[in-house]
This record gives sequence, C-alpha cells and structure tokens, in this order.
Amino acid sequence: MLSFSWEYVFRPREAQWWVSVIFILVGIGCGLVLPAVLPQPSVQELEDFMVAIWILRILGAIFFLIGAAVLVLTMMKLPEYLVHTIGGALGALSFGIPATFALPFLLVMYDRRPNFLFAVNDSFGTENRLIGVLFSTLGVLTLIGTYFLARYQLKNKAMGWSWTWNSDDEK
Repeated sequence: MLSFSWEYVFRPREAQWWVSVIFILVGIGCGLVLPAVLPQPSVQELEDFMVAIWILRILGAIFFLIGAAVLVLTMMKLPEYLVHTIGGALGALSFGIPATFALPFLLVMYDRRPNFLFAVNDSFGTENRLIGVLFSTLGVLTLIGTYFLARYQLKNKAMGWSWTWNSDDEK
C-alpha cells in the first residue's frame, strides 16, 4: 500500500521532530524575520502597516507554540497518537477559536469606525456580513469537528479517523 505520509519517509519520532522544527522555524520567520525585513511605510500607511506587523507576530507565535508543544511532547516520549491528537487539536483550535469571532469582531469594528477596517462613511454591506458569517460558521464547525476527532483519537488511541498502516501493512 502506498502512502504519502511522513511516517513512511521517516520513522514516526523523526517525523514528529521534523514537523515541530519546521513549525518553530516558520513561527520565527513570520513573527520576527518577516516584520524586520518589510519596507518601512509612509506616514499615511503606518496604521495598516502596524496591524500587518501584529498579525504576522500573532501568526508567528501560533506556529512557534504549536511546534514547541509537539517538540516537548515528543521529548517526553508520549505515545504518538497523543502527540498527534494534541498537536492537531492545537492547530485546529488556533484557527477555529478566532474564526468563530469573525462576525462579532467585524460588527464591533464597524461600530467603532474609523479604524483600519472601516472608514467613517463605510457601510456594513452584504460582502462584510457574508465574510463574517462564513468565517464564524467555519470556526464553529472546526471546533465541533476538533472535539469529535480528538475524542475519537483519545478513545481509540488512533492517529485519526482513517486506518493507520505500518511498514508491514498491518492494521
């Protein structure tokens, strides 16, 4: 059986090490390196630039913390399914929780205009509402899916909902 999983390229613990190191490096790149090399904006663009810098730093912190968590759990020699479950849940929740609050965030920012999202005369149109509802719905579905997948993985000591095959093609 052919699989494109990292587990077939590296031994399981090695794959976890590589994934955690890559996440840590992406976090450092997004949070520290990229903001330092971006060209300085003009005075008129300063507010939007600072928002972009903070978004990059938050994104970098998320990647770094997920990578560090997987690295620490791997070093503690926890069972693979537990490391995968915790790492996957952290990744899913880092999207699901903020996405759930997209519509309320847009509504608050609209009420407090002018700001980096809305000018004084902007209206809260269908496009804004659609984006907010879409992300909030995806966030809620991600939270629900994460709960059920993590519960299944912990109960069955499984890596996911699909069958996991080792190098000897045994279930």
